[in-house]
Amino acid sequence: MDLQLRPGSALETVPPDPADVAGFDAFMARWTAGLAVEREAVEQT
Repeated sequence: MDLQLRPGSALETVPPDPADVAGFDAFMARWTAGLAVEREAVEQT
């Protein structure tokens, strides 16, 4: 990312919290599993 808010300001990269990563992974797994249900609903209409 090439972003400069103020000339000379320091950028700090903060690693993600492992609990946040795990929560997002669980969300994506549920969301992806739900896509089949959505697809079927659209095909039935």
